[in-house]
Amino acid sequence: MLLEHAHNNLTLWQRIAGRESGAFALQRIERLIADLAAVDVKALGFRGTDEQRELAVQYIAGAFMAVLSWWVDRGAKLPPPDVDALFRRLVMRGLQGGTSLTARYRAAKRGAD
Repeated sequence: MLLEHAHNNLTLWQRIAGRESGAFALQRIERLIADLAAVDVKALGFRGTDEQRELAVQYIAGAFMAVLSWWVDRGAKLPPPDVDALFRRLVMRGLQGGTSLTARYRAAKRGAD
């Protein structure tokens, strides 16, 4: 939905991203994305410590903002559904790879002790 909004209001998004005062708005948007990502990460059953879950949430929010910025800067030429689908696919692969992080971390820590 945010990608659709940015696509339909491209000039506005380019102005926001290009101004110093827009930094506050972009930070607020990133926080909202992080809040939504936290709900999704929990719903997906991501296993790990609280810190690992928060890291995953921040990863998703930061990655989305980077993709949004890249896409807007280049004129939002790719259709929003295509950007969304690729982003989700990449994030899901990253989360799937991170689900065993806790076990590997504990095993590595035991080996270092």
